[in-house]
Amino acid sequence: MMWKVIAQSVAGTSHASAGRGCDDAQAWVLQQFNDQQIFIACASDGAGSASQSATAANAVVRFVVDYLSKNTPGQEQLTESGLIAMAEEAHWMLAEMANEQGMPMYEYACTMLGCVIFPGSSAWFQVGDGAIVRSADGEQYGVVWWPQNGEYLNTTAFITDDDYLSNLQVSVTTDSVAEVALLTDGLQLLALSMENSSAHQPFFRDMFRVLRMADTPEKVAQLNGKLTAFLNSDPVNARTDDDKTLILATTI
Repeated sequence: MMWKVIAQSVAGTSHASAGRGCDDAQAWVLQQFNDQQIFIACASDGAGSASQSATAANAVVRFVVDYLSKNTPGQEQLTESGLIAMAEEAHWMLAEMANEQGMPMYEYACTMLGCVIFPGSSAWFQVGDGAIVRSADGEQYGVVWWPQNGEYLNTTAFITDDDYLSNLQVSVTTDSVAEVALLTDGLQLLALSMENSSAHQPFFRDMFRVLRMADTPEKVAQLNGKLTAFLNSDPVNARTDDDKTLILATTI
């Protein structure tokens, strides 16, 4: 099972008009273990009200991917307790950053969602909004968890919260996974069907159809560049002014 991956984070129009950069971040790696290829990915959305949101989001995705790369060399090490331990390490990493800068923890508020996928098993984790969407066959796409949104608009949970463990969702499955997408909340209105709390099938079928056609590393790299243009396009910006992150990975 060989993966093709494209991934980008771009600033929303509201951030650009305010002279701010992108508070989203993403990281991923393909790791070889014996004859298996492991796909590890993480995305994060820094809270708009947090002064260090971009720093926190970038730190979290790098930390998580590095941690999972070092601590998940084999399928037998995919456990829910291992994912909880990873989340605890990420929380305290941000706490240490805040302490070193003499800032309160809430200035580093950010979400965290990601996956580790082997040919025969997979692990999923999420704190906050955004979504992970997966498919076993490239035909039907399902949301791993519905985004965590609070009682009020534009509120969610963060890995920096005191009660982050109560909001942490983890799962280890043996389901077949052929395609997976990770997205932050800036794309929820385009990629999710709010009426029935499901993945918007045409969005993912179209996106993955194009990625499947990229049959060389050079074409994948070109498509990765075009993903930035798509996320910055007028039709997308007409639906959302928030930062946007999208990771797409397929084995088909």
